Amino acid sequence: SRVGKLHVGSIATTDQRKQSVSGFIGEARTGVGSQATFSAPSFWAGETKFADTAGVIGTKAGWVGDQEVVQVSYDPNTISFSELVKTAIEDNNNIPISIFYENDAEQEAVQDIVLDQPQETRKAIHTKRLDQNEFLHMADGDAKHFLRTTTLRFVPLTALQSTKINRCIAQGRMDDVIELLSPTQLVLYRAFTDLWMNRCNSMTETVEVSIMEAW
Repeated sequence: SRVGKLHVGSIATTDQRKQSVSGFIGEARTGVGSQATFSAPSFWAGETKFADTAGVIGTKAGWVGDQEVVQVSYDPNTISFSELVKTAIEDNNNIPISIFYENDAEQEAVQDIVLDQPQETRKAIHTKRLDQNEFLHMADGDAKHFLRTTTLRFVPLTALQSTKINRCIAQGRMDDVIELLSPTQLVLYRAFTDLWMNRCNSMTETVEVSIMEAW
């Protein structure tokens, strides 16, 4: 595997890292969140698209039928389902996209947004009611692809941390990754990197594992 070793030359102070991580830990404890599901050209693109959206708590890559989709967990007190739908459509360049809804209110919201789009964009949008039993969560290593190219895959992370770090790595924003880690996580990352470089293969990946369980 290709292992990306993050640059740690300009690291935020301990207090700054504690502050940036506090919200992630709070999210892990409360488990707050609603869900929205959208198709994507690929799992990788789908997960990174929503990572920096305020109110998004985490993402999961999976299948609905034969479609690659991303399931977005979000805080409805910060961002609405309608706003997520607009984000999914934004910059999509009329590539076919499926937007899934789970109830009548979401269906109405989707229909209103679609009707406001240019004709060519409307043609590319497909809508469907989602049965949660249809969503098959990935288990073959495709989820959080970019995070998995680094030794951070061994570090316990919250869903929000994993989502944001995955996007940062995809964009080459390695210093931003460091600022998203708590002091303890940073120590673990460095230790796991040293072990990996010394060809230790006994470490266990914690990607998509609850941070409470991983610790």
